[in-house]
Amino acid sequence: MDRCNMKASSELNHDNNNPKEAIRQRICKIRYEVYQLFNSLPKPFRFLNLLHGLKEITDWEVEVKADHFFNPRLMKQVLPPSFGSHLYKLLNDSKITLNVHGHVKANYGKANFAAGNIRLFEGTGAGCCLLTDHLPHLEEFFIADEEIVTFRSKGEAAEKAKYLIENPKVAESIAKKGHHKAWKYHSSEIRAKQFAKVLKKHV
Repeated sequence: MDRCNMKASSELNHDNNNPKEAIRQRICKIRYEVYQLFNSLPKPFRFLNLLHGLKEITDWEVEVKADHFFNPRLMKQVLPPSFGSHLYKLLNDSKITLNVHGHVKANYGKANFAAGNIRLFEGTGAGCCLLTDHLPHLEEFFIADEEIVTFRSKGEAAEKAKYLIENPKVAESIAKKGHHKAWKYHSSEIRAKQFAKVLKKHV
């Protein structure tokens, strides 16, 4: 945010900013990773996952998400969240919008794509230049660095955001192409028709 002069909106309230809960969840996350590591070892070594502190893990197959602690500096910088028409106006007024898919397991279960969260289509559909994390299958929706801009690390995200801010015509060109693609292939009306076909086929 500081490097690129970007603004963020989110629900970072004091109820979520719980250091004790953050520590507890991080400990659970470490135990989960250790348990998974021991459980993947050859059979003679799997007894390690019965060590004290590991065998007591409940729902060990569910990964804990430690998301209850934020840098206090963020509490002062982050703006209140936006919803509905105000959100779309904010996106439309933004020259660049950052999108992060979060924790996604590619092709886990029956999902076909790891990429494709709602902000991917909200941002492009609202007409802003979308800067998003690079994930498998993203090319199924948009052409990278032509209709959207992608990054593979925090450093690359900051560099590309800075470049787009300093080159508004490039950002505008990408935004227009992304906007055209979103409305032509990824609108709610089109998704509804696709969903209807799925229902007709399987129900």
